[in-house]
Amino acid sequence: MELPYRVDTAGSAREALELMDGQPYALVLADECMPGTSGSELLGIVTELYPETICMMLTGAGSEAAMGCDVHGGNVDYIFVKPCDCDSIAAQILESLKLQAHETRTEQLADCQESQEGAFDHSSSVARLDKTHLRLRQRLMRMKEAFGFRSETSAEIERQPGDE
Repeated sequence: MELPYRVDTAGSAREALELMDGQPYALVLADECMPGTSGSELLGIVTELYPETICMMLTGAGSEAAMGCDVHGGNVDYIFVKPCDCDSIAAQILESLKLQAHETRTEQLADCQESQEGAFDHSSSVARLDKTHLRLRQRLMRMKEAFGFRSETSAEIERQPGDE
């Protein structure tokens, strides 16, 4: 099965982190048995640095305890136990990426809606301020008239644009 994504490979955890430096990846698939740092340690670092990255693990061990990884705590999203079928891995990768894209889109729509609601609230606040400003100007004009003070300023207040 061919994946419609760019795929990079790394020979070690260090090389993987160098690849990711400054450009987080959507998904990282690591083998538990890697030179130097283990796959579970790599995925722990990836989770810390890039919490949005999907982390998947390949292992020959049959239990989480033997792998030293934390599936339920969030370091690893999915584990493949060797031997495993490549098509199953590809299908799980595609499903995870689709879900991630859907979640990202949902978050973007929610942010957009909040922005629009904020803009609506802002415009209604401006309208309230305009009405308050108009009432204050009219009150000032009445006070000036009550005290017999009539000037160009009060005439200008009467003719302010947008007083409809």
